[in-house]
Amino acid sequence: MYHYTFRGTAADNLSERAFPLLAEIFKYGYLGVDLFFMISGFVILMSLQNKSVSQFALARAIRLYPPFWVCVSITSLFIYLSSDIRFAFDLSQYLFNMTMLAGVFYVPYIDGVYWTLLIELKFYVLVACVLAIFGQRVKQGFLYAWLFYTGLAIYFEMPEKLNYVLIPSWSTYFISGAIFYLIYANKATLDKIFALILSYLIAIYQARELLVQLNEYYQGDIEFLIVVLIISSAYLALASIALKRADVINQRIFYAVGGLTYPLYLLHQNIGYIMFNTSPAWLPNWLVLIFTIALVFLIAALVHHYIEIKLGNFIKRIVFPRSASAKELN
Repeated sequence: MYHYTFRGTAADNLSERAFPLLAEIFKYGYLGVDLFFMISGFVILMSLQNKSVSQFALARAIRLYPPFWVCVSITSLFIYLSSDIRFAFDLSQYLFNMTMLAGVFYVPYIDGVYWTLLIELKFYVLVACVLAIFGQRVKQGFLYAWLFYTGLAIYFEMPEKLNYVLIPSWSTYFISGAIFYLIYANKATLDKIFALILSYLIAIYQARELLVQLNEYYQGDIEFLIVVLIISSAYLALASIALKRADVINQRIFYAVGGLTYPLYLLHQNIGYIMFNTSPAWLPNWLVLIFTIALVFLIAALVHHYIEIKLGNFIKRIVFPRSASAKELN
């Protein structure tokens, strides 16, 4: 909804359909990335339990790449059929994007949302390398050291190459999510609580800095107080899960909808803009919006069922023939 109702018309002329009332609400949707990284920190530490680094790497690759390849190809097909030069790409760009590393080579993304995946991969590689070298016992100490570096990067100009690896602009969310998992798996201790408070304060400070840039770029009026409330809500949500106070969400419907999030994220943005820009002008905006959302949910459901589940489990049975179940490898 952030991309559809605000981002597309706020800058870069991506969408020809405006939703001014909805934009006032969903302009804060960019903070979904913050929550996404927090959840990732939580989940990745969970995924590392009882796995070797090689098992972790293979499981992540199987989980991420097949749906990504399919979603990049579907998006590319929509762009090709639309002939919209705003989203045009060539074969080399397509191939670079298929690696999920286009940003490393300064190749433009076929869909703007892909930038977060490179940040994710850096996090995976960083955690995997630390555990490969030092083992599971150092993960808590590593998180604290990483948080300390993140704090230093606010006030001091750190080496560019080190910043590229340690991603201080986003690391506080991965760190806090991982610490929440340590609380979930064990218990809350004073050092963990202190680290979470520090990560929260850093997140708020960085959000203030980013807000200035966003308001300038979008010529908007995103309010800092609401940003603080949303980030605080994300921390409270993870805290409720870490303290096992969120049993209400352990229902089948949440698992079903949650399963769609990865392909939905990969598919929605440019496909949505293309649907907005190519649909007949006489159709009301609200109808085009509803139809577009339904379409991307449908495609995401098909990718999730046939690629993520069926193909993913097939590959896992080949790569991990002795595993007790595919669920253990997620």
